[in-house]
Amino acid sequence: MKAHPPVSLSDIKPDLAIEAHEMFQGQHEGEIPGVSLVKENFSLGCRSTIKVLDDQGAQAMGKPIGTYITIEAPTILDSDRSDHEPVVEALVKALKEILPDKEQYTILVAGLGNARSTPDALGPMVTSRLVATRYLFTLNDPAMTEGLRSVSIITPGVTGVTGVETAEILEGLISQMQPDCLICIDALAAGELSRLHNTIQLSDTGIHPGSGIGNMRKRINKETVGIPVLAIGVPTVVQAGIIANKALTILTDRLEHAGDKSSMPLLITQKQREEVINEILQPFGGSLMVTPKEIDEQVDHTAQIIAKAITLAVHPGLATEDLEYFLH
Repeated sequence: MKAHPPVSLSDIKPDLAIEAHEMFQGQHEGEIPGVSLVKENFSLGCRSTIKVLDDQGAQAMGKPIGTYITIEAPTILDSDRSDHEPVVEALVKALKEILPDKEQYTILVAGLGNARSTPDALGPMVTSRLVATRYLFTLNDPAMTEGLRSVSIITPGVTGVTGVETAEILEGLISQMQPDCLICIDALAAGELSRLHNTIQLSDTGIHPGSGIGNMRKRINKETVGIPVLAIGVPTVVQAGIIANKALTILTDRLEHAGDKSSMPLLITQKQREEVINEILQPFGGSLMVTPKEIDEQVDHTAQIIAKAITLAVHPGLATEDLEYFLH
């Protein structure tokens, strides 16, 4: 069997800005230079707004300069969709803060990911619930577009299936259509089990598809496609190595706290832990992604929440009775 290079857990960069912030603060004391954090609670959840203000903050966080809004709510996992309403409202508010600040604008929404792989199907599941309205604006009938904005939808697939970089597909569409803004929805990788499927991140810095699982594709941001790119993501997987390291750390801490030196495990240092974890994960190339068994239901919940929030945020005049029509 071909040997794979060892994977260092310290080299894993979290997709979630809130986790990058927590990781940095865990290694250093005090505030992070060039980074601001504001937390606020809403009904059944909380919102964190991180702003990376300059190059110093970007280097510390490992994130581009921009705004990262994280919405966390355990109710996202609930089957009762009435419990999702506060999350939808919080996401609508966040979207309106970073969408174009003008009365009329056009949007291209891209559902990134592989529709045939449930943990990676968030983007396609969101776009399958949205309604494209761009064609209505070609009919020259103001009654048809009252209260709406022009929305186009694309599900570009993944490079392994299409043979084409997602960024290249979007660049081509944008050059022809000239939308004012691009919204990309994609699945993320969590750094903590507690954040799987109950966290939604919204940012105005674009997206780096596949970065969370080490399969990095071409970046999709304003520099590469020429227009503002908003990214919406939900963590659907977590590295098995992170789980194993957490378990070994807790075990070591508990034995140390108990003071029973005879029971102290040999895996004391981080290097020793990583050596054992890499040995176990060697058949999987040193990396194995884990997702909950309820993945189908959980992705469905988050896709519905995100689709509803985009619809409400983008179409200011949409009547409540028409909302279900706009959500397939």
